Amino acid sequence: MKKIAIIINSNRGSALCQRAKGLFSNLENEYSIYYLYRNGNRLQSIYSFLKELYELKPDIMYVLDTAIPGATSAIIYKLFFNTSYIIDTGDLGYELAVTRGRPSWIGRKIIKFVEDKVIKLSDRIVVRGTFHKSLLNSLGYKNVNVIRDGINISSSKPEDVGFLRNDLGLENSLCVGLIGTLRYNKRYQMCYGWDLIESMSFINKNIPVRGVIIGDGDGLDFLKKRVQELNIKDRIVFLGRVPYESLNKYTNLLDIAISTQTNNNVGNVRTTGKLAEYMAAGRFIISTDVGEAKVLLPQEMRLPYNGIKDKDYPKRLAKKIEDLYYQGMNTIYEMGNKNIKIAQKELDYKFLSSQVQVILNNFKL
Repeated sequence: MKKIAIIINSNRGSALCQRAKGLFSNLENEYSIYYLYRNGNRLQSIYSFLKELYELKPDIMYVLDTAIPGATSAIIYKLFFNTSYIIDTGDLGYELAVTRGRPSWIGRKIIKFVEDKVIKLSDRIVVRGTFHKSLLNSLGYKNVNVIRDGINISSSKPEDVGFLRNDLGLENSLCVGLIGTLRYNKRYQMCYGWDLIESMSFINKNIPVRGVIIGDGDGLDFLKKRVQELNIKDRIVFLGRVPYESLNKYTNLLDIAISTQTNNNVGNVRTTGKLAEYMAAGRFIISTDVGEAKVLLPQEMRLPYNGIKDKDYPKRLAKKIEDLYYQGMNTIYEMGNKNIKIAQKELDYKFLSSQVQVILNNFKL
């Protein structure tokens, strides 16, 4: 069988790893699939990737993410051995780095150089959202396919978690929350989850609502400090990072899931794996009207968002949460359940894997 090397710019158990396994596990009867993981710092990882590639001698490479180690390794191996590769990206690495204001100026230039080269030299580009495809098409790239972030419907689904709500003291609360990496953006004084925390200060005090934040990162202390400043400690629960095998359980803990993307190119190119998980679990989602959410979610689940940090957004979010509370839990669940069929049809890895198969067929492996 033909060999495919999956270059994963991350460690085992990461979100990228889950995507790799989701896209290729159904193809293991047709191809010899080899998963290569990042190992150590950038230079160590490049050396490790190249060593494994040289020993493996794959017929094609599938590169997940434009991060420097995997992208550089694919470029070098192609230049020396003329081996084709497919680049799979869900972000604009350079623009994201500029927005965050890190790494350094030189570091950002290196990110841009590698990102531009790995896309330019690729034999096929896979992106997660339709806006990203349109953006690349406008730049002259025609070899672009959309394969969204996905889910395994056997493990991502509605689940009764009443016991978990009781254990956490949330049994009588409307749980509004999110799952994600809490990265602090010093330039804009914000972090993933900032809007949820700010919104809690605007919601009627008589509404039994709790903000639930699942995840960790260097922005956690920033969020906790803001909770203290707003005096809403009784309304916010920080649950930390949960292992992937427990993700569905904690997703179902949320009555309303928050999915916030900035209204710029960085936000517009994304689907995000979290959105797929929320949909598969039948959660009602309040999303910014940005990117792939425009395609996947109905209008009643989308709110306008302006720019990178929309200071008025928390008020709109708070009003939406209040409106949903007064509509009642049955309405929230009925509307959320409509997301399940869409997720099963559009985001199940069995379907997405078939899209990968079509691309591979074009290479006549």
